[in-house]
Amino acid sequence: MSTTAVTATKASENRSNADQNRLDWKIFKELTTYIWPKDDRGVKIRVVTALGLLIMGKILNVQVPFFFKEIIDNLNVDFSAEATVLGVVGAVILGYGLARAGSTIFGELRNAVFAAVAQKAIRRVSANVFEHLHRLDMSFHLTKQTGGLSRAIDRGTKGISFLLSSMVFHLLPTALEITMVCSILTYQFGPSFAAVTATTMAAYAWFTVQTTAWRTKFRKQANAADNQAATVAVESLLNFESVK
Repeated sequence: MSTTAVTATKASENRSNADQNRLDWKIFKELTTYIWPKDDRGVKIRVVTALGLLIMGKILNVQVPFFFKEIIDNLNVDFSAEATVLGVVGAVILGYGLARAGSTIFGELRNAVFAAVAQKAIRRVSANVFEHLHRLDMSFHLTKQTGGLSRAIDRGTKGISFLLSSMVFHLLPTALEITMVCSILTYQFGPSFAAVTATTMAAYAWFTVQTTAWRTKFRKQANAADNQAATVAVESLLNFESVK
């Protein structure tokens, strides 16, 4: 292959990636309107409540290592009275258990509060897609692939729940927790420890993004094959007389 052809291929791939990135951001912005709709105060209250529960859960989760520290430190202290040792260690262990339980409880409450938001978003998106399909012209419906189309819609609605949960409960909490941990490390041990942690997390994030981008093409191929199989199966059932 000539140098010109290689350059043209790379330029085409770059344009394709840029177009895909713009499309991804457009989808992301569109989904944010379902998380924070202008005309639905109830959804906004649920989102704010879920974020509040998320923050409280992360704060408790960050406290767990400190309780471990206190447990170990108190076990190494020579107390004059055994009752004092048991009282201090027991109180710290109780605090550790409450922190762990509180973090779990806040997480479950967060999921319960946000579930209505996610389900409402799925319902609205599905209704919009259904209405859009009915507004399309006759040429689309004459050349439609019913099986593949229904499978794509089903896969998309399931993906919405995962995407919304990832945005609210994975990206934001992870960023918040990393910030809190780095701040604590800076305060307790100096900026060098925080820099090591931040660098490690940045390298892990970069590797995750690159690996996900690499495997996306295989996932797209699998989805295309799944759509084709569904199309053949549904079309054969709709035209069973011709198939027989």
